Amino acid sequence: MGTHSYLDIATTVGYESEPAKAPGIALAVFLGLASLFGAAGNGLTILAVVIDRKLRSQSSSFLIANLAVADMVVFVVIEPFLAFSTATTTWPFSRPLCAALGALVIQHMAVAVCGMTAVAVNRYYSVVKRTSYQRVFTRRKTLVVCLATWLPGLLLILPLVTNPFFADYSTYFGICIITSQNIAIGRAISVLTGLLILIGIVISLLCYLRIYKEVKDSRRRVKSLEPLPDDTRLPGGQHQPPGSHENNISRKPNPKQQINQTEIAISLNLFMVFTVFCVCWTPITVLIFVLDANDRHFHDQSDLIPDWAWQTAYKMVLFNSSFNIFIYAWRNRNFRSAYAKLLRCPSR
Repeated sequence: MGTHSYLDIATTVGYESEPAKAPGIALAVFLGLASLFGAAGNGLTILAVVIDRKLRSQSSSFLIANLAVADMVVFVVIEPFLAFSTATTTWPFSRPLCAALGALVIQHMAVAVCGMTAVAVNRYYSVVKRTSYQRVFTRRKTLVVCLATWLPGLLLILPLVTNPFFADYSTYFGICIITSQNIAIGRAISVLTGLLILIGIVISLLCYLRIYKEVKDSRRRVKSLEPLPDDTRLPGGQHQPPGSHENNISRKPNPKQQINQTEIAISLNLFMVFTVFCVCWTPITVLIFVLDANDRHFHDQSDLIPDWAWQTAYKMVLFNSSFNIFIYAWRNRNFRSAYAKLLRCPSR
């Protein structure tokens, strides 16, 4: 990448202002409504884990609550300012606030990816490594994992704020950005962010593929051990020998070979969350790698990656945080019951 590329994005597309247009205002209103709904939905998810004993007994619920906390940062802090700047196409607030929001964008992306990966690993242990699950994912260890998901984002932000940096609102990206004035550091942070997202998606996908294989194999084992009917004939038309029926009945599957159906249901629910995550996060991951692989200056990138592509990709990341409550309410009876209790309506 050119020697001025990471600084060019701030200096060439910083405080440019254009007259507010109807599409921008409509999008800003939508972002504002999404912010209110997302804050309410993720707040309900956090409270559901706090008040519901069944949810607290599942380590995966703490990981879900951790993701909800990260999403609250989006809806309470980032999206309100993003909605305003989308409507006005400018940034009337201070640069320090813009720098803080730029850092929070990086932090949220890192926590969301690491949190989703932690959920996938949790499901892997619950289904594939069942004998180790209770030992590995105790409540204390799970809380440590939740805290650890915030560490990569801090490590990405630290080199930016401990060196001379530039922060500004970018009309090209449609968000506040923070970038190092050291070109090598800026590029490294961008590459590492893209790699973090990619590695998280790959690990999660491998975990869910292994879960699918284990569930399929388990069902095959159980089916092979089912007793034959009384009138079943052996090959050649011969009847079963005396006592064979009793032997079939005694062929019960080993409990260790069986997978708890509740764990399967939870894993399926969270796989759907992961699928939505992949759909929403893949575009921005691709754009990050395309940008880092190109040697032209940032102000020469618009013909390669138009501004609407970046803005759409990042808004998909934001909207992903709004989808999860629908999946939890639709697929998870415990969450649905807890939501109903919080909203004081009868649970179905």
